[in-house]
Amino acid sequence: MQRSIKAIAWYTVSAGASAILPVLVLPTIANSIGPVNFGYLSTARSAMPVVGFFVGSFLGFGLARVFYEVDSAGYFARINGANLTSLILGLFWGLFGIAVLPALFPPDIPRILIFLLVVIGAVGFVCRQNYHRVIVMLPKPGLAAGSELAFNIMIFGALLVVLWMGGSWVDMVTSQTIIFILTAGISAGIVFSLVGTRGFADVDIDWSRRNFFRSAPFVIVGLVSPLMLTIDKFIIASVLGVESMGVYAATSLYLSGMFLLSGVFSKVYVPSVYAALSKFHETADPAFLRRAQKRLRLVLLGLVPLVAVIALVCTFHAYLVLDLRYRPAVDVTWLVVVAGASGFVQVALIPFFDSFNEARQMSVLAFFGLGVSAIGLWVGAAWADIWGAAFGLMVGQLVYVALSLVQYARLGFEPYKRS
Repeated sequence: MQRSIKAIAWYTVSAGASAILPVLVLPTIANSIGPVNFGYLSTARSAMPVVGFFVGSFLGFGLARVFYEVDSAGYFARINGANLTSLILGLFWGLFGIAVLPALFPPDIPRILIFLLVVIGAVGFVCRQNYHRVIVMLPKPGLAAGSELAFNIMIFGALLVVLWMGGSWVDMVTSQTIIFILTAGISAGIVFSLVGTRGFADVDIDWSRRNFFRSAPFVIVGLVSPLMLTIDKFIIASVLGVESMGVYAATSLYLSGMFLLSGVFSKVYVPSVYAALSKFHETADPAFLRRAQKRLRLVLLGLVPLVAVIALVCTFHAYLVLDLRYRPAVDVTWLVVVAGASGFVQVALIPFFDSFNEARQMSVLAFFGLGVSAIGLWVGAAWADIWGAAFGLMVGQLVYVALSLVQYARLGFEPYKRS
């Protein structure tokens, strides 16, 4: 218990500081480069996590499952297998983008360059994530939280440096790609210093193949949050125009802040729930299942007041820092924050669906929720401009959360509780 409280304290401090960074930096950039260029920058930045899932971020679910099953040498072989898979997927998507992108975007945008920067940055992001997971699982909460905060400082610091030097939004995307590659190397170095380098060059191809197919159902689940930071802008641009897309993009810093908080929360919650569920399946003792479910209930009960407070604070902040061009975004900030709360519920449910071999169910729900949110955005934008788009997004995400909770209740826990 003492270890959990300490970990929560470290991650809370890190999450709070990390969430403040985009709130401090992005409004300055938005006001400086204007809605159109900020819309392009925000879309490219948000695309990196999306592409990250397509180049193998979902493989990390498998790494979390097997951390305690092998020694460090065996785990390095699996990390390298996951990273090799990401490199192959990155090459595939890079070639695919070169072939099809010229037909998809306006000619005044350096689309091939931007897409390649996004793909390379995504591969670096995934490799860093795989090594960082070792620090989280050891556990080293102080080091994990501190390094995560340091990496975020590097990312947003680089954006400010580029702005100060008079660089364009393309230069800012380039800086983010460089930072992701650099931090992947730093994370690997930290892991080597903690557990040594024995087996650091081994590659477990057979495990990588099996992990790919077992983890694949979570691709859609993991894509829900980052796609919400990307697809909304494409829809707004197609319905309302590029300038409105840039105005709406100002809400992304609050939506991304919510997803960032849910990601940091997962570093404390997911390992503990996986441990309880693993003990339950190993011993058939329902006490371990009840322990995991109790943690889920506490999360859901605490989420409502937390989201309410964050929505009020974010709306007030947006009113203070964004200039008059972004005033429509200020009015919908609270709607976007509520939509982002779906990330917490998703993280809280993943271990249960995975442990009871129902990953495909959650993937279907995530895909459906994504579709409902996209339709809500499209219809809402056509109906009531930016306000309608944000409202449609919120409704779509609330539908996704409600259906996920209903399906969780149908996983069939009662026979285990009575055993």
